[in-house]
Amino acid sequence: MVAPTQLPGRAFAQISRRSRLLFSWRARDLGLDSIGGVSPTFARASDGGLVLGRGGQSWHGSELLRMVGPHADDIPRFEHVLNSDGIYVPASRLEAARTNSFTRSEQLDDAAWTKTRSSVSADAIRAPDGKVTADKLVEDATASNSHTTGRFTPSLTDNTVSTFSVFAKAGERTEIQMVFFPKGGASGNAWFDLSTGVLGTETGLTATMEDVGDGWYRCTVSEDVSSGGGTPEVEIRLGSGSETLQYDGDGVSGAYLWGMQLEADQPVASTYIPTVGSTVTRALDKVFWEYLAVPQAMTIYNKVVGFHGGHLAGTFWKIGSAAVDAEPRIKCFIDSSGAIGAQYEGDTSEADTGVVSAPAEGVTLEMLVTLTAAGVVDLAVSTDGAGQENVASAAGDPLPAAWVAERIYMNSSGDAGQGVLSHTDLKVAAGIQTMDFMREVI
Repeated sequence: MVAPTQLPGRAFAQISRRSRLLFSWRARDLGLDSIGGVSPTFARASDGGLVLGRGGQSWHGSELLRMVGPHADDIPRFEHVLNSDGIYVPASRLEAARTNSFTRSEQLDDAAWTKTRSSVSADAIRAPDGKVTADKLVEDATASNSHTTGRFTPSLTDNTVSTFSVFAKAGERTEIQMVFFPKGGASGNAWFDLSTGVLGTETGLTATMEDVGDGWYRCTVSEDVSSGGGTPEVEIRLGSGSETLQYDGDGVSGAYLWGMQLEADQPVASTYIPTVGSTVTRALDKVFWEYLAVPQAMTIYNKVVGFHGGHLAGTFWKIGSAAVDAEPRIKCFIDSSGAIGAQYEGDTSEADTGVVSAPAEGVTLEMLVTLTAAGVVDLAVSTDGAGQENVASAAGDPLPAAWVAERIYMNSSGDAGQGVLSHTDLKVAAGIQTMDFMREVI
C-alpha cells in the first residue's frame, strides 16, 4: 500500500487561492499523485495483467515503456487512449476483479485445446508481450473442410453474456473466425481480417477487433449463453480468404494465436491475464486520496475517454465513505444500460440528476457536477471539446457539516467497483464553476 500524505485540516484545503482548486489529478503527469502533493492510497492484491493496445504502449509507475509483462502488485497502470482527434492521450487503467477461466492461455499445443484437422507449432514467433511464446495454428491437408481449435468452457450462468478473446496475427492464412456455442440455440460467430485489421461479418454475437501493434490484433466475441442442456464451447477457425471456412488445406499454412481468455458472465473483455495450469484472478484496482475540504458549494470535473469494446457499470468518482451506501456523499456513476448520472445523498434524502449516454470508443466526455450550499446537484457534459450542455438538476438536503469519510475515490466505491472508462482528469474546485473554467484551471 502507498501511504497517503495528509494536508492540514482547514475549511478550504486549496492548492491555489487564484484557481480555488481543492483537488486536482491528471494522467499526463504519469502517476496518481495529485497536484499539490497529496499522494494516493492505491492497492491491487495481484499482478495487474497486460495493458496493450492504443499503440501498444502503457505506463508502469512513472516510466513510459513498451509493456513486457504484467504490472506487479500495488503498481498502478496507465495507457495511451486514442481519442476521436486521432491523438493518443495518457489515461489511467483501473479495473474490477476479473478471472481468466481458461488455463494454458499461451499453450495452444496443450491437450486442453482440441485441434480438429489442424496441429500447433509451439513458440513460433514473438508474442505481444515481447516473448517468443506465440503459437501457430497449422491446417492439415484435408480437402473441403474446416481447420480449427477450441475447447468447452467452465460453468457459465444461464442467460448472461460471457466474453472470449485471443490475440491473433496473420500467417499464410490472414483470416480467422471465432465461434461461441451457447447452452441452447444457434451459435454466434465473427470474422476477423488479420491483414487489414477489419472486423468482418458478425452473426448472433458482439465482436471487437483492436490493433495492439506489430501485426497483432486482440479479437473478442461476447455472447449470451442462453439456457439449456448443452455445454458452451468456443472455437477458432482458419479462413482461406473472403470469409471462406471450408477449403483444401495444404498442411503448412496457418495463423498465429496467443493469450486466449474467457471471462465468465462478463459482457466486455478486460486486460489480458496469463494462466498456466490453473485459472488466475486479477484483483480490483482501488485508489483514493485524503480529501480534507468540508462540504461546501463546489464543482467536480471529470474527463474520460470511451475505451475499446464498451463500458461496465460502476462509479466514476465519489467523495465520502468506502461503504457503498454510506451517506452523506456525492458521486458520478454509470449504470448497466450505459446511462451516466450524478447523485448527492445528504443526511436524510437522495438527489439524482438525469442521465446522459456513455461515450463511444475514442470519444472524450467531460462531466461537470456542481453542488450548491442548499443541496442542489447539477450535471453538465461536453463531448469532444464542444460547449457545455446542461443535462439535469435535482434538489436534496442542505449540506452536512462533514462527509462521512474524508476521501475522494476514483473508479470505485471502496472495496467494490468496475473498470468504467479511461480517466484523464479529475478536479474539485470551491464554488460553482463553468466547464471552461475547470478545463483551464491547473
